[in-house]
Amino acid sequence: MATTKTTKTSETETERWNAAATEEKQHAGIAAAMVAAQAEIEAPKKNRTGQVGSRAYDYADLGSVLDAVLPVLNKHGIAVVQTIEGQEAGGVVLKTDLIHAASREAVHSLYPLPDQCTPQEMGSAITYGRRYSLICMTGVVGEDDDDAASVEASGKKHSKAPPAERPMDAADAARFVADALMDKAGATCHDFVAAGGTRAELVDLVYSVLGPGDEFTKDDLRSVYKLTLDRMKHTVADRHLADQEPAP
Repeated sequence: MATTKTTKTSETETERWNAAATEEKQHAGIAAAMVAAQAEIEAPKKNRTGQVGSRAYDYADLGSVLDAVLPVLNKHGIAVVQTIEGQEAGGVVLKTDLIHAASREAVHSLYPLPDQCTPQEMGSAITYGRRYSLICMTGVVGEDDDDAASVEASGKKHSKAPPAERPMDAADAARFVADALMDKAGATCHDFVAAGGTRAELVDLVYSVLGPGDEFTKDDLRSVYKLTLDRMKHTVADRHLADQEPAP
């Protein structure tokens, strides 16, 4: 009986080693590991309700997002690390790293945090940034799409923007839309910052979209929001191409 038991244990251990070797071969790098993980990750449960103006929408909070993505990422050898870091040019960002244990390869995103706020506001911004970073980097859907409607709600949170019911001049409108993009643009904002973009540059992009005019309404700013979002994407793509060009 002892011999039979030993043989079965040996066969089981061999099967486990073979399975581990196969898994390691399939996940030679973080790209392969992410492909496997994303095939298994299910959308997080939308367990909270938010409000944008008069419109209510459902979304998954940070805990729900972590419950959905973390076990699957860990299963495929991917660790999640989120830290707060200062920037040489000033400001503070939330950095999210996805690190592949076997290859030591990693991908990261940067989420800009507010410069001046209370500890409670900073805590809320960090939670919001952690949630959105994980959603964007894993490709899951964490909330109902509120499209450019978020530009209206963002104005209520920033003292620099005038009341939404009154027309804005170009300077206020540029800051208003830039703040909305920093708050709500998700992956595009992360890519823009990672490519070296700053808030000042984003304000300049909004100016280039605004064009001539002294007064801008909410309807004007909805279209400006969408057009500036496209400009951000083009800026990121152009810088990636420039980085890939060989030095003369």
